[in-house]
Amino acid sequence: MSRMHQVAVENEEIAERGSYRTRDGATVEIGGLLRAARAGTVSYGPQAVPGVRAAGRSRAPSRSPRRAACRPGRGWSRPAASTSPC
Repeated sequence: MSRMHQVAVENEEIAERGSYRTRDGATVEIGGLLRAARAGTVSYGPQAVPGVRAAGRSRAPSRSPRRAACRPGRGWSRPAASTSPC
């Protein structure tokens, strides 16, 4: 069994149980949070969503998504040893 599979199985068990134990032995209860998350979750199928207009694109984007992510924002500074594609 791969490590990722083990993590998935562990996560399923935790969700079913509603709690997990930390390495130092403390029990963390998440059952109430999971129930609240499930209650607030909405799932839409492939049909149109009521009240939402389909998005259309009238022209190609001016920049590629990869380059758009590289644009500096507020408080931005380029790292000294950049491994970024920017």
